Amino acid sequence: SGAGLHLYRSLKEPLELPAEADAAKRLLRRLAHALGADLKAAEPVHILRVPGTFNRKYDPPRPVRVERLEASDA
Repeated sequence: SGAGLHLYRSLKEPLELPAEADAAKRLLRRLAHALGADLKAAEPVHILRVPGTFNRKYDPPRPVRVERLEASDA
């Protein structure tokens, strides 16, 4: 994002849409609230800024990049 982070977590199993969409949205909103994140970021209609482009909300524009972190299962 422009001033923060987007966090993504791989799922072991795909969601069954639309049946599980409401439950997934509730989970995302609870997580965003717990982390003090922007609740609008938990909305499925909001998309990720494309890596390699620039966030032009800022002057000068900020590059959009991706960092991959691997968490242990421990």
